Amino acid sequence: MILLDTSNISMNDISIEVASEILPAIRKTYIKEFKQKYNLK
Repeated sequence: MILLDTSNISMNDISIEVASEILPAIRKTYIKEFKQKYNLK
């Protein structure tokens, strides 16, 4: 779970801020699942 305080962010910048917080976590999860699926180290 990622908690992001958007109270001091403009509406235009919220999507960019959310993406910058979420994408690294998604990337890490996909890499982990890929390695498990193909038995990689």
